[in-house]
Order: sequence, then C-alpha cells, then structure tokens
Amino acid sequence: MTLLKGDCGGLALRGNSKANNMYVFVICSNAAPSGYDFRVMYGGNYVAYRKDEYSPAIHRNYGEMNALAVVAIGSTFTLYSNGQELTTVTDSSFSAGQIGLVSSGIPGLLDVATFRTAEVWTL
Repeated sequence: MTLLKGDCGGLALRGNSKANNMYVFVICSNAAPSGYDFRVMYGGNYVAYRKDEYSPAIHRNYGEMNALAVVAIGSTFTLYSNGQELTTVTDSSFSAGQIGLVSSGIPGLLDVATFRTAEVWTL
C-alpha cells in the first residue's frame, strides 16, 4: 500500500458490505496522530480502536510503500508492516467475511492510496 494523499490506507477484513461491519488495519501518514490502527467498525462507524500505536517499521511519508499483512486465526490477529511484526490483537466481533482495501481519513477530504500484489492465503 502506498499512501499518496490524506491520512490512512490499508486492509479491511472479515467484512460484511451490506451491514458495513468489518475490521480495519490501516497505516497512517505523518499527518495522522498514530502510525497504525486496528479498528472495529459497525454500521460504517468506528466503535473501537484495538490498537492505535506508532512503529518505526512503518513508512509514514507520502509515496513510500508499506507491505501489509494480517494473520487472522480465530479471534487473534497478528499485524505486520514491511516484514516486521507490529502487534497481536484479540477481538471476537466478527468470525468471517469479505476482504478489501481501504483509504481512511477526515470526512469530506480526498484520501488516495494505491495497492498492488494483493494475496490471500488459507492456513
């Protein structure tokens, strides 16, 4: 994922597009307060931040690529950026669903993120 403009870009997982429920793992630019977030979203609203931290493994400048990965086993999620483990989060809100790509920021402002070489594996 490469953030070109705005605050954050990343991955949505275990999503339900009809209900707009999902987990969101995003990397944020220097314009945002943290380096990465792992969020729980219900009905299109972020209701919980499971992690909201900074890591030197994250490239936070516009135009810099971040290779993102999530290992999701049951209610445990291990988050990676650029080959380095960031953290492990436990949450049982959603057990299955869709996978997607997201850009996230202040409502009404344009956020632009590009993605390439997305892969999904089953363990």
